[in-house]
Amino acid sequence: MPGARPARSTRRRRGRHRDLAYNGVVHEEQPPVRTVSRETVYETERFRVVRDQQQLPDGSVGPWESIHLNGEIVLALPIDDEGNVYLVDIFRPLLGYYSLEVVGGGIESGEAPEAAAAREVLEETGIRARFEGLGMHELSTAMFPCRQHLFLARVESVGQPQLEPFEQHTIRGLRRLPLADAVDMVMRGEIRGLSNVGLILKANEYLRRSELRAARGE
Repeated sequence: MPGARPARSTRRRRGRHRDLAYNGVVHEEQPPVRTVSRETVYETERFRVVRDQQQLPDGSVGPWESIHLNGEIVLALPIDDEGNVYLVDIFRPLLGYYSLEVVGGGIESGEAPEAAAAREVLEETGIRARFEGLGMHELSTAMFPCRQHLFLARVESVGQPQLEPFEQHTIRGLRRLPLADAVDMVMRGEIRGLSNVGLILKANEYLRRSELRAARGE
């Protein structure tokens, strides 16, 4: 029909994004909030609590508290050739119940993330594995910034764990189960820790995409 507009393509354009603020204003590189001062209000060997004074574009200044770990951590999900994952069954005194969790721990000074993951997996599970990096997460982008290095640990052998004193009293063993079952437990809310949820779901999607690529011969 003359004068009619051409049909709009329904194909998704990859790589194009609009970063809109909640008020509909597109933000450029200039940060909308500026930190004008920072003080440490509490500190231990493991973390510190800081209070920032943050200035908004209108000139108003207000406080913002956050907790910062002293260092970065690693998270690893062991998986065997049959598709079973190994989760640590550990009692968490803060919560008052046992929790199924991926392997995790801090990176020591001068230690590479993969080396830290291998050390933690061996200590907590007795497993020796090949590691595949799955990127990094921030535990929280608002109140608890903490960089987490994520790994899938391909199990090569299973031995005896080398538990620390606290772990000897709180870890009651490993749970070996299909990855699909672990995903189901996440979806039912039976695995609750966000770090565990994030790695289990990311590993599941990573493996799904790997299978698709292999099926296409890529």
